[in-house]
Parts: sequence; C-alpha cells; structure tokens
Amino acid sequence: MATGEQIVYLYDGSFPGLMCALYESLHRNCLPEDVCSEDSAVLYLYPTQRIITDEGQARSFQKWILEHCGSDVLTFVRHGFLSCLARREIRILRFLRLARERGPRVLDMLQHDDVLPLHRAVLHLRRESHLLKGFVHFSLRQGVLVATIGPRNQVLPLLAEHFCTRFSAERFLIHDSTNNMVLMHDPPRTELLSVTGVELSAKDQGEEDIEALWRLFYDTIDVSGRENPRLRMSLMPKRYWSFMTEFQEQGTGPR
Repeated sequence: MATGEQIVYLYDGSFPGLMCALYESLHRNCLPEDVCSEDSAVLYLYPTQRIITDEGQARSFQKWILEHCGSDVLTFVRHGFLSCLARREIRILRFLRLARERGPRVLDMLQHDDVLPLHRAVLHLRRESHLLKGFVHFSLRQGVLVATIGPRNQVLPLLAEHFCTRFSAERFLIHDSTNNMVLMHDPPRTELLSVTGVELSAKDQGEEDIEALWRLFYDTIDVSGRENPRLRMSLMPKRYWSFMTEFQEQGTGPR
C-alpha cells in the first residue's frame, strides 16, 4: 500500500513532465497530496517538489505502462491528460496505481472511484473530438485555411490525423482559443504549438460572399414546422455556435 506524503509535485505542464512526476510517485511508492503544473495559479498548503522533465525517463515509463498494462491503458492515460477534468493529474496517478495491481482489466472497473471520473472525462473528450470533426468551419486567409474553435478539452491532438488526412495537400491552421493551442499543417509538416494572443489576418476577397451563400443555403433548407431546439442543442451544443458560419451575421464571428 502506498504511503501518503504531504507534498505537492510540480511539473512543467507537458505530458512527458507528467510521466516523470508519476514515475517519481510510483517508484517511491508514495502518494502526494496533489500533482500540478507549475503555471497553475494555486496557493499550496503543503511543501512542493519540482519534478524535472527527462524525456528518456518519460519514454521508459510509457514503455513500462505499455508492457504491464497494455496499449489501451496508455491511450486512456494520454486522453485523460487532454481532458478538462479537474485535478486530472492526481486522478491519473491514482488510476495508474490501480492499473499496476490489476493490469488491463482496470479499464472495466467502472464502479471504482479511481476509474469512473477519469472514464467519464475521457468519454467527454472523445465525444467532443468526434463532434468537432463536423463542426470545424474554415475560412480562407492569405491562401491558408483557418478555423477557430472553443472546446472544453484539448482536442487538437485527436483532430490532427483526421484533418491532415482530409486536407493532406492543403495549408491549414486550427486555433483552439480555450486552451491556447494551434494545429498547423504546411505539407508535409504538421505541428501542435502552444500560443498566446493569436491575431488572424483578414479573410480573402470573396470569402464573405461564400459564407453568405452558405447561410442562405442553411436558411433555405430549414423546415420551420419541424424545428426541435432541444434535439438540435443535444446534437450541436450551443457553445460551438459562435464559431459556426450559419449562426453568424454577415461580417461577424471569430477573428
């Protein structure tokens, strides 16, 4: 049984950094009070320990998870890290401690307190990623396809393969305004970057006309007698509307 330790592990906010923090805990068999990124604005009540990111150690630890718990557990952990779950780092740590004992079967233990919250968070991430494959709307700016989204989770790593396959020969950029991330594709190179203060260039000439035609098409096919607002909001959550052309007035919308 792990011994509790009144200390907070601080890491650099990256996935390799988290892997090093979790390795430290599992290696020492000590359970810290919390695991937090260094830039989180939190007043800690306990002493802190800064965990240095070691890429080699992070790869070795992921290999250990793969060999002892299976690829599904490793993917689950990666997706848990991308989720918007509060205190996700300490929840991932508790989950991995259980996975060390139970192996791949841990994913079926949905009634366990160390599994269910993370399971729900990962489902939310995957569902949001799936929805955004259809809700991302691009506009042409200086010859580059550009889109802005405002997801709750860090969905860009999950969306990358879909859009890079769909637009393999195109230059495009997807800006996640919630998590301050950008997915850039400039064939054959693709990058995920952390950014702040993004300013997008003006839309290319004729783009406003194309968007107006799309809004006209959307309004034309509408059947007012069969409107079901509740169903529409369940299939197309309202928080995405401000980024979708059909819900914007002419000349408005995310810039």
